Amino acid sequence: MNISMKKIYSVLTAGALVFGFLAFMPDAKNVNAQACAAGQTAGNLYGYLETDEIGYIYLSTETWNDDPLGEGHGTTTQQVSVSYDRQAGTFSGRGWSPYAGWVDFGEVNTSNTADEIAEFESPKNDPDSWGNWDPVIDLSGIGYQTDPGGFTGTAFNGGYTYLPDGSQDEFVGAGDISFENVSIIEPVCSQFVSLTLNGASNIYQSSCPVSGTIQINWASENVTNCFVDSSNWNISNNSSVPDEYQSGNNYTFTGSVTDSNPTDTVRIRCTGGNGQTITDSALVQCGSTVTPPTPGTGGTVIPNYTEV
Repeated sequence: MNISMKKIYSVLTAGALVFGFLAFMPDAKNVNAQACAAGQTAGNLYGYLETDEIGYIYLSTETWNDDPLGEGHGTTTQQVSVSYDRQAGTFSGRGWSPYAGWVDFGEVNTSNTADEIAEFESPKNDPDSWGNWDPVIDLSGIGYQTDPGGFTGTAFNGGYTYLPDGSQDEFVGAGDISFENVSIIEPVCSQFVSLTLNGASNIYQSSCPVSGTIQINWASENVTNCFVDSSNWNISNNSSVPDEYQSGNNYTFTGSVTDSNPTDTVRIRCTGGNGQTITDSALVQCGSTVTPPTPGTGGTVIPNYTEV
């Protein structure tokens, strides 16, 4: 099993350590030694979403190739892969709609995972050609119950267009989206990257600004060509990270999250053995204008290293 740990070391001062922020520990990964080949995906979801207005959204290459709906389409090695994190209640990856194309659950725009949304990529990139279709799918109402096992809730996408006089014209979008035909499976292969900040998946500080240097670590399996970036912090050496960068190599990561800019998304993108883009992200947030994470979810660690 070829798992590498990579670090950006912290130079936090003693004063920086007294900040009152909460750090939330990430999930453990279900590690599988087999690398993904063409046509195989590492997502843990199998099945398809059923929409009221535009048909189906496939969540894995395997589902498409199995053709459970009997549509008669051919097979493909194109990477369609979506995962669900039961502990965090979030989705990641990229699905496929025969009607609207790619559906981004967080592979292209990694902040979609934390924001509990997905996006139809074509309407987002070219709204005029799609009737100003709102691309956002609201996933906040979706949950998972273990007994008897299955997803609960309904997602939604779309809205009405308006005439010049302000009256409603017609509905544009997917409408209600059902997860009834989706199941969680054991992936046939494994490729992942797991990003942490100061050893946690997210950082929240009750007062702004957050400043200083934060330690970035990531574990990975069966991926190469990793790239770290951020939505608003300055990161040096943010070019592709060679495989030889193991523990002990130093990067510098500094910046500030402020009242006017209270959220930063730190992202990492890698390439899996099957060519799929593998991503992870972590949030740095501060102040009262953002919703702090719920204590006790995934383990809570205070900066003075007292576990609660």
